[in-house]
Amino acid sequence: MRTDRPVSLEELRQLLERSPRNLRFIAGGTDLVPHLRRFPHEDLHLVDLSSLEELRQIRVRENFLEIGAAVTFDELEHSLPVRHYASALAGAAARVGSPQVRNRGTLGGNFMNASPGADGVPPLLALEALAFGEDERGKEYLLPLENLDRSVHPAFRNPFFFLKGFRIPLGKSGYSDFAKLGSRTGVTIAKLNLALACTLEKGHVTHPRIFAGSLGRYPVRCGDAETLLDSGKPDLSLFLRSLGDLVERTIPSRGSMPYKRRAIQGLGEDLWRKLQEVRS
Repeated sequence: MRTDRPVSLEELRQLLERSPRNLRFIAGGTDLVPHLRRFPHEDLHLVDLSSLEELRQIRVRENFLEIGAAVTFDELEHSLPVRHYASALAGAAARVGSPQVRNRGTLGGNFMNASPGADGVPPLLALEALAFGEDERGKEYLLPLENLDRSVHPAFRNPFFFLKGFRIPLGKSGYSDFAKLGSRTGVTIAKLNLALACTLEKGHVTHPRIFAGSLGRYPVRCGDAETLLDSGKPDLSLFLRSLGDLVERTIPSRGSMPYKRRAIQGLGEDLWRKLQEVRS
């Protein structure tokens, strides 16, 4: 096994020009290291991105909040810009795994490893984030996350593509929140999570976006719940029923469906009540 740790994007690009096809990127290693323990004889070229300062920045641009792919969950949780502009993402970061995982795990790894229970992805979707990165030829990509099928998109099928970070538009979602089934200190994969983002105009909810995680391989958008929330006089019981119906449509034959149908309504009620407190 070969390992490299570039300290600049230019050094990384030079590595990619001569790297074999068995390259794997690593930053926090919270997913890859357990994999390597199970398969110790796997011959990989590991490229450690954790020393690239360009990927560890959180910056407010003119129209968006930019978060580097190698930013850790602990950094997300305590970042003032993230808490101000993307509180759902800060809340999700606070609920990831254990303190050790939050100190090492990165937002980019959480997205790229494509776990159905990835806590960082539903908030990114609700906040209309864009992913950006480049390949070994320097071609740049700016990708909307919604409806992004990573199994077929050419950027993600290229082993030399590396994610640089995410851009969250400012001004669209003035309020966001996150709820998860399980305790903050748990280290198991999320059984269910729910992210909400919206704009509040004189107490009225507009442009709501709600995504549920751990129902499939990618978070599911809760369109009916959004429509109800955006109505002039949203009704809690109808809102919760729409979330339950979404679970039933998404995983009708799964044994966990009845449990998750009730559970998502509990998460939805938590988000609803906190939203009403802010509206009033």
